[in-house]
Amino acid sequence: MGVIKEAKVHYNDYFVNMIMEIVAQKLEDESSKIYINQHQAHKRFGRGNVERWVKLQRIKAFYRGNTVQYRMKELLAAASNQQDYLYQV
Repeated sequence: MGVIKEAKVHYNDYFVNMIMEIVAQKLEDESSKIYINQHQAHKRFGRGNVERWVKLQRIKAFYRGNTVQYRMKELLAAASNQQDYLYQV
């Protein structure tokens, strides 16, 4: 039988690696964004869908200077509802 050697890891190295991994995951996670601009919303969800959701008041547009932004949480909720195009006002 072989002898099992324990690897010693310094706390600082472990802590730094864990923090870097968490930050990398947060940066990669697109849904963690609170707001996205109109161009990104149109590109991801389709212009017709976004405009319909605003018209049906499923999402709210926020005007900040020259940019229009939408809440990502509202966009994802509206996108999860299938066949909402049948109920246009």
